[in-house]
Amino acid sequence: MNVTQENIDSLNAVITVSIHSNDLKEPVDSAIKKIGKTISMPGFRPGMVPMALVKKKYGKSVLADELNKITNKALFDFIRDNNIRFLGEPLISEERQKPIDLETAEEFNFHYDLGLVPNIQVNPADLGSFTRSLIKVDEKTLNDNIENLRLRYGKEGEAEAIEAGDMISGEFIETDAEGNPKEDGFRKQTFFIFDRIENEDSKNLLLGAKTDDEIKLHPTGVFNDASKTSVYLGITEEEAANLGADFIFKIGKINRIEPADLDNDFFDRLLGVGKVSNEEEFRAEMVNILSRDAQSESDVRLLNDIRAAILKNVHFDLPEKFLKRWVMTADKNITGPEAADEHMEKNRDGIRWEVIRMVLAEENQISASEEEIYANARSMVVGKLAEMGMPADDEDRLKKIVFNVLENDNEYNKIRSFIIEQKVLTLLRDKVTVNDVETDYAEFWKKNN
Repeated sequence: MNVTQENIDSLNAVITVSIHSNDLKEPVDSAIKKIGKTISMPGFRPGMVPMALVKKKYGKSVLADELNKITNKALFDFIRDNNIRFLGEPLISEERQKPIDLETAEEFNFHYDLGLVPNIQVNPADLGSFTRSLIKVDEKTLNDNIENLRLRYGKEGEAEAIEAGDMISGEFIETDAEGNPKEDGFRKQTFFIFDRIENEDSKNLLLGAKTDDEIKLHPTGVFNDASKTSVYLGITEEEAANLGADFIFKIGKINRIEPADLDNDFFDRLLGVGKVSNEEEFRAEMVNILSRDAQSESDVRLLNDIRAAILKNVHFDLPEKFLKRWVMTADKNITGPEAADEHMEKNRDGIRWEVIRMVLAEENQISASEEEIYANARSMVVGKLAEMGMPADDEDRLKKIVFNVLENDNEYNKIRSFIIEQKVLTLLRDKVTVNDVETDYAEFWKKNN
């Protein structure tokens, strides 16, 4: 067996794997013997079929299987042993590969096209300077967040008269010009939140109104346009646009959320039992949480800025022809050259970044350990459970879910790539000039949103 590499240019190579029929005799005979121990044919007991018959029936398919195994192993061993950096996957060469007759060939030659990773250099000094926001949580931001949490964890009850923030139910009733309900007029039960009413006049009409009060109010006076009206009333936009001219709204139940008290029960529900013991400690912890989350987002934005600067400043070519062909084999939805061209244009920056990330990770010996991959997957699962309102306090159950996630090769590779990417970006962040600027919490979230 022999494996050779021929570089067509700096971005393309052909690897040839040559296997002599003698290299296949032992593995093919061994595979046929294994089959002979399990199969049965008319006139023979199971496992007693003569090898000549087994070989006659299964020899060609066994030869093809063993040839495929040996060839692939030789190909990837050669790539690994020679530290060849490549993109995509090796593809059978369209130009060089000739048909092979399995029954008569003495030597089997397989030619593989390979798209090579270009040689690149990243000099952090060429990237310029970057700005990172250091987040300051002001008093108003803190108070607003605490009030929102008190409402989220508050108790719902009925109210006598409408106030801001209430949930209002009731019925729109079509009337004649004098305000009398039409016998066959439009009637519809609905509900809405007072604060989402867009018309200030309508808000003023409803403010202070009580259950069973009837107010002269058209549906579009609450919802402003036919599109929103149709959603709230459960009718088509055309029907909403053609509603009659006169309506009353008969107020039904008024629901109000009473904010949770700032007591230990509220603190424990929100932060965990015993985390804080009084309002002062709670406010300090909330400042920590708000600033930590915003600072994390600020750091992500910084890394994104560094990534964008690298893509702008580091120039290199890609093995375009090879990549387009590989894309068509890897993605069933890309069915022809035009679709491959479109895919390349759309994903070019992503491919270029993958090359840069790969080179920097290799040059700096950056990798993702199994412990890091597990920890990242665990964090992701805990977050998903929290979104669904489910506890994550059963460690055995949590481990099972995490292992199920990691058994999926796509998820495993996605998590591994994410960890390596973050390490690469962190490495670059430590090598570029970063100017810290104190930024108000509210102003920070307005930027780029």
